[in-house]
Amino acid sequence: MASDDYGNEKTESEVERNDDGSVTVKLVPPPEDLPEEAINLVPHYITSKEGQEFLKGLAKKVVEDVTEDWDSMEPYRQRRAERAKLRTGSLDKKSFPFEDCANAHIPVMLERELRLVHRLYAEMFPDQDMVFTAIPSSRMSQERADTVTLHQNWQIRKEIPDFLRQNRRCLHEYIANGDCVMHSYRDIAGKRNRHEHLNCEEFGWPYTWKTTAVDFSDVPRKWRIVRKFKHELKRLEADGLYADIERIFDKNKVASFDDGLEQKVRPVMDKLEGREKPAASKAAPYVFFEYHGWCKLYGQEEERPVVVTVEPKTMTVVALTLREEPDWKDRARFEREMKEWESFNQATQMFQQVQAQEQAVRDRLAQPDVPPEEAAELEGTLGQQAMMPPEPPSWMKVPGEQPKPVRMVPIEPFSHGVCIENPDGSAGLGIGLLLEEFNKAANTWASQFSDAATLANVVTIIKPESVKMETGELQLSPGKIHNVRGVSSEQLDKAFKVVQFPPANPQLLDMVRLALESADGVSSAPDVLSGEPGKANETFRGIATRVEQATKQLTVLAQNYLEFLGQVMRNNARLNAVFLEDYEILDVIDPRTMETQPITVGREMYAEDFEIAFTADTRFASKAQRISEADQLLGMMQALPPPIAMQMFPPSFIYEAIVKSLKARGFHDMVRFLGPRPPPPQQMPGMGMQPGMPPSMSPSMSPPGPGGGPPPPEGPGVPGPAPQPAPEQVPPS
Repeated sequence: MASDDYGNEKTESEVERNDDGSVTVKLVPPPEDLPEEAINLVPHYITSKEGQEFLKGLAKKVVEDVTEDWDSMEPYRQRRAERAKLRTGSLDKKSFPFEDCANAHIPVMLERELRLVHRLYAEMFPDQDMVFTAIPSSRMSQERADTVTLHQNWQIRKEIPDFLRQNRRCLHEYIANGDCVMHSYRDIAGKRNRHEHLNCEEFGWPYTWKTTAVDFSDVPRKWRIVRKFKHELKRLEADGLYADIERIFDKNKVASFDDGLEQKVRPVMDKLEGREKPAASKAAPYVFFEYHGWCKLYGQEEERPVVVTVEPKTMTVVALTLREEPDWKDRARFEREMKEWESFNQATQMFQQVQAQEQAVRDRLAQPDVPPEEAAELEGTLGQQAMMPPEPPSWMKVPGEQPKPVRMVPIEPFSHGVCIENPDGSAGLGIGLLLEEFNKAANTWASQFSDAATLANVVTIIKPESVKMETGELQLSPGKIHNVRGVSSEQLDKAFKVVQFPPANPQLLDMVRLALESADGVSSAPDVLSGEPGKANETFRGIATRVEQATKQLTVLAQNYLEFLGQVMRNNARLNAVFLEDYEILDVIDPRTMETQPITVGREMYAEDFEIAFTADTRFASKAQRISEADQLLGMMQALPPPIAMQMFPPSFIYEAIVKSLKARGFHDMVRFLGPRPPPPQQMPGMGMQPGMPPSMSPSMSPPGPGGGPPPPEGPGVPGPAPQPAPEQVPPS
């Protein structure tokens, strides 16, 4: 007999040790009724002793993996804690070169972080505009693209109330530390999608040589720490998401904030906030490890992607789910091949029927009693019924072969953003990380200057032991008289020696200024980005040039974050494809016009992938530059004669040009008065619009809502046809 990792005695045939050192326990043959489509497999396993043993081994594997990854990230968290102190000015007390010496703080990191974060956020998430738009393609019609654009922008502003706050947290961590992680999941109780920022003490992955996938798909496992209150756990169990939670309540009478893992960053922030974590509290949540990795399900031979949720104190598995879904690209292949297979089967059946009829005719002709007239008629029928066998589909290599099932792919709910690529590691580099040493140097030089100034302002007196002063402390104040014994008045000047320290060296302040200038160069965040005036003799062109150079480097940081945000929105679309209703009519506000529009949404609308384009201007152009560009666009139309302009510029183009000009000036509230948005010109595949032909105004090309509408009224000098009544749209029944 042999024992497994949990002390249970098993036969040799029942214990299988894997290459990675873990143990797979196989007690009985695989169950035939394993409900893999179930939302949680734990209720199925806890009904048998064998299933319970499997869950024990799975819980131990999860806890061991999480602990290993946590220990490997210990230096990373320690650096993060030190950086947090430096960013916030919560410095450790100093005692050198003398007690209560200066401990100056120059906010090198924090000041530049705020400049970059606020500038990025204001551009990526404008108050009165779309965050992104869906792009029409061969798989996505203009109507579907407009509906998806309105729906997802409405979701992130109204249905997901903390989406903007979560992104602000991500941006701060993105700039300060170089990495940001967001977890996308469905809040079943709240009936909405969630996108939650996770810091380094809530999320982890094993030591990895490199990771470049924005969804962490190239990492073998990921995990996060989940904290749930008792009422939330009961609701999750009622919804079928968690199971066996009474076992946790029985062994943990009082919940605790302690998760068994030593934290480094949170104590720093608790001290800064003036709060202390209680050892036990009725308001404390229960702590779980949510593990996204691979394992062999009970009785199966191949590893499958799973999500396992474990309560580490009681080693209880409360949730086990397969994290895989059909590949939408392969599903299109499967549906196409199924149609070909069905058509081939129908053709084969028809061919077989014809063959059977032909064989029946031949059998009749072979009989000796067939009259000549009937024989001639039957022979004519044989000529008419001649039919070639159907050609099998190209993918059918073996007769009777069916299409391969839809390929299953792992679900990756995490998004990973990297500020500056680190070619020699797996984590990113942040502006704060690069400025850390600049901040330490500036603090040291400022403290040295302050210490020197303090010594220069305080008189130090040296006297021999034979000189006796009056009882009490020596106080140097106007009119104060002190008695001295043991020396005569003639010896008094020689008995005391006054030591005067030289004044503080101003070169130390020059070094501080040098550190600040170098930090500006590294972060591309000079004072001018926060509205500070230029140098004494700096011209407007010089200031504009400095802003332009700084924003060009800021463009790369913005594009990197938008790549991360694009993955978040793809995850949001995947959640919509699973959890939306089949058919639902919503009233959403179009941020471009601030008007309410009814749209029809459903799961099928998100069944296939699609591309999105963010509206953020990653050039970070100034308001004056944007106004100038918008006016030049309008001037281009005004430069042409009206008949030619009407042929070259459709109403949708004129509308968008006017909207661009209004938004550049900040007049978002004026867009609504232009009327409904006209549809883009309709083109036949492979053909362009014929000159002189007005664009189609069919309601099917209009965005969902009250009509495609007419072009905007003619403005001063802006060519365009006269307005017409908007066609009425009726939502589908």
